[in-house]
Amino acid sequence: MYLNPLMSAPARVVVAAGVVLWACGYTAGHDLPPDWRGGPDSTWQHWQFPDAGTPTGPDEGSNPYGDPVGTVNGGVWHESSSGETGLWRLRDSQGDNMSFDVPNANNPAQSKKIVHIQITWKDFDGFDRPVIDFVPSGWEFLGEVNTEISAAWDHWASDWLYPSCLGEETIVIRPGEDDSWIDQVVIDSQCIPEPGSMTVLGLAAAGVFLARPRRMPRP
Repeated sequence: MYLNPLMSAPARVVVAAGVVLWACGYTAGHDLPPDWRGGPDSTWQHWQFPDAGTPTGPDEGSNPYGDPVGTVNGGVWHESSSGETGLWRLRDSQGDNMSFDVPNANNPAQSKKIVHIQITWKDFDGFDRPVIDFVPSGWEFLGEVNTEISAAWDHWASDWLYPSCLGEETIVIRPGEDDSWIDQVVIDSQCIPEPGSMTVLGLAAAGVFLARPRRMPRP
């Protein structure tokens, strides 16, 4: 697990609440749900790309605030590769990317927005881990875990924080320095109050992450 050493003290509490899920086992489809999934002002959406249709809604999830939409701009869809099915190859040379428009609770009483993003990607010679961008900008990176799930595929989970409770955000996934293969994308979001303690982080960092096999992301 990597935590951003420059994150604010309140943010450290938020990331603890989100990444404690990484001590749990995978559910079907390489999904590690955060413990706050289904809570107040939260959404979740899971794209598995069973065909080349784009734009498309998620294959499963729950979002009472609107209809999430995923759009692949460019890219090459593959039916299967290295034991996984329904894949998009994002080509760096062509400027390919994926964008996900996620409506959320617009709750002024809550002062922060946390987003938990999971990507199953192909970690193989000649391919690279994708990069995440946001619209609007201004998100704080909190931390990440990259876990090998097979000889060819990795699961990457990361947490991000925004300084207000947005009603909608767009998450853009683009190739790294080389092409990126994407198998699945899962996005959770929640509007939360300003945290005031670092106790949860201390408990999480002290124990639960040590029990899970993991591989640190490449520089």
